[in-house]
Amino acid sequence: MKKNLTSILIGIAIVVLMLIPVFIDKGVGYIEPTKASEYLSVVDSDKTIMAVIGRDSCPACSQYKPIYNDVGLEYDLDIYYINTDLMPEAELSEILHSDLVIPAKCHSSEEEVPLYELEAVPLTIFTKDGEIIDCISGVAQKDYLIDTFKTLEMID
Repeated sequence: MKKNLTSILIGIAIVVLMLIPVFIDKGVGYIEPTKASEYLSVVDSDKTIMAVIGRDSCPACSQYKPIYNDVGLEYDLDIYYINTDLMPEAELSEILHSDLVIPAKCHSSEEEVPLYELEAVPLTIFTKDGEIIDCISGVAQKDYLIDTFKTLEMID
């Protein structure tokens, strides 16, 4: 009886050890600034930076977050998440009223508009040298994000 109990306990321990990696958080593959300066300081970089403007109360944003989180971790990219629910209003306003312009393809007017005319979230923007060079409106799938990163030469 004691031998059977030992075997059962060893078996349970092995199963638990095998399941631990499944439940361990892989980490966060994005940066969630709380101050406008934390994001705006990288916008002028000669490196392409991805930012997702969204909010935790948005179902599409919640669906999108694990996708760009995984890609950010996999490719070691600087991805920013501008959380409109949590960022202080003055800080968010500073980002939205910066000189950034939403490309026509990401606005219903099909014209370039200032960032503060953002219509819906999530909005993914790619900045380089102080300008938005590309954008994605809505949820992008992992393969599409990776293709975009390659097109923008963020990854090989």
